[in-house]
Amino acid sequence: HFDTCTDCSVLGCVISLYGDAGIRFHDSIGLNFTGNDITGPSGIVPVDNNNFAIRSYQQVAGSSNISISESNISRGGSDNVVTGGAQGIFASLVERIVISGNIVKDVLGQHGMYLEPWRDCVVDGNIVEGCHLNGIKLQCALSSDIGESRKNIVVSNNSVKDCGNVSIELNIASGAADYFEHAVVTGNTLKGGLTGIYLDKNRRAIVSNNSISDCGAYGIFSQDFEGRISDNHIKNTVWAGIATSVTVGITVCISGNTLLNVATAADSGSQIRNTAIYSAVGGFLHVNDNIFRRDGTTCTYAVAATTSLLYMDGGNNFPLDATIRTATDTSNLRAFNDNSVGIIVNAHLPEDVRQGQGSR
Repeated sequence: HFDTCTDCSVLGCVISLYGDAGIRFHDSIGLNFTGNDITGPSGIVPVDNNNFAIRSYQQVAGSSNISISESNISRGGSDNVVTGGAQGIFASLVERIVISGNIVKDVLGQHGMYLEPWRDCVVDGNIVEGCHLNGIKLQCALSSDIGESRKNIVVSNNSVKDCGNVSIELNIASGAADYFEHAVVTGNTLKGGLTGIYLDKNRRAIVSNNSISDCGAYGIFSQDFEGRISDNHIKNTVWAGIATSVTVGITVCISGNTLLNVATAADSGSQIRNTAIYSAVGGFLHVNDNIFRRDGTTCTYAVAATTSLLYMDGGNNFPLDATIRTATDTSNLRAFNDNSVGIIVNAHLPEDVRQGQGSR
């Protein structure tokens, strides 16, 4: 337990069958936890929240310059199917934290990582598997709402597999004033679970070059989101490959993505469940240079923008029978399939929005 400590390390330790936490820190600076093997106690049941491998907890911003790397965190007991720990790595209101190269498996309570970062947080190169809820969850809860943007968050090059809910989530709790700014989610390999990437209340975000597969709901789901979703490879999703709610006056660019066999449920009563790329609420949606392919599935729409202003500047490669649905036009628009350019549906956008560099 490190309380108001400076420049301390825990290196190469074996920690097992702990109570509240294997390693706990509070209001400390310059901590380094590297190469530890941490095994949790038995007797944990799903959604338990009473035990952590590595834990920081504070109500105001305190700890900084924290490194957690190359640790092996597993949840033990005699039978991993029914026993294990509640959380893997938990950190609240920490700035300048790096979590890299860790292995987190079989977290039977909730999340592999639950982080409430303040600013300058890097989660890179970790392996997370078999968590009951989310693999990597970054959130601002009401209890840690400080009325500022959570800046410079990078989640990159992680492998997340077979978690019960979301592989990677950046979420602001309902009612909190904070939001994520300049978050980057890139280079991750995500497999299984309900949704690959979930984002809520993000500004100027980049979601790029992720590989997402075998999701029980969405590949990427975002709401109250501004930024770019580009160059991702998404396959085998039950509902939309990419779904976003574009806030009025905000621009979202969806470009260069490859979507294979997405929206396989083909629920005719719900557009969000039978569309490769779906948008609602409002704002400006740019869709260009995406590839959509299906193999024996009945996904109805290539793109559905029910209330957003849709701008497609060509380069999309969709099946010839794909349908583009907008608020006022439900016809089959094959012109979008042959690299046509300059097609604007429902609105002529200003030049800065046209280039994806701003919003009005």
